[in-house]
Amino acid sequence: MGYRSDVGLAISALGFTQLTKAENELVENCLQDADKKEKTDSGSQLYIWMSVKWYENFTEVAALLNALETVDVNEYMYICIGEDDSVTTTRGELWDNEFGLGYVSEIRWNNKDE
Repeated sequence: MGYRSDVGLAISALGFTQLTKAENELVENCLQDADKKEKTDSGSQLYIWMSVKWYENFTEVAALLNALETVDVNEYMYICIGEDDSVTTTRGELWDNEFGLGYVSEIRWNNKDE
């Protein structure tokens, strides 16, 4: 079985150009393996991987994460949420992206007074 994660990447057109400028086949394979892919008219792109084994030492995952280091942090948003809710990793600062990619952490309770 293994540990599974949900992973999302929203990246602007400029960020995508920066990400793929090295023409790394491993990065391209990783993006192609996404469960969901969207592209806007402006060139922004969204990639979603659901319930996937996403280990940083996997060759394609490592290649993608290393390539993201070459992208301006304002041009992408990367979120990885593990099976354990306390394991959430974010990179990048593109919180206001065209896809609304983000995550919510909140406190919930049953309010018996209402």
